[in-house]
Amino acid sequence: MFEELEQLDKNGVNYKGRLKLSDRAHIVSQIQIDADGAQEAARENEAASQVLGTTKRGIGPTYASKALRIGLRVGDLADWNTFIEKYNRFVTVFEKQFSLSNFNK
Repeated sequence: MFEELEQLDKNGVNYKGRLKLSDRAHIVSQIQIDADGAQEAARENEAASQVLGTTKRGIGPTYASKALRIGLRVGDLADWNTFIEKYNRFVTVFEKQFSLSNFNK
């Protein structure tokens, strides 16, 4: 999002006062980005026909987290202590679900 806002600034687009971010919007975290890359690499190793050609930006794993009801949302940031609890629970479940280890938390 910040990269997109930078691009708008560079192009002279005034978004101030017009940008609204839902508290229900899901957050893409580094673990989801790592999972996306790891899954794509695993597909490449299995067979070229398995490769999806993802952007490796974590979108698929973020949707999976949303569907599993373990995803983090913008509204979770309102209370930092609660966010940390939810984040730690999210990481534990996500790591098991996607068989991940040794990622940047």
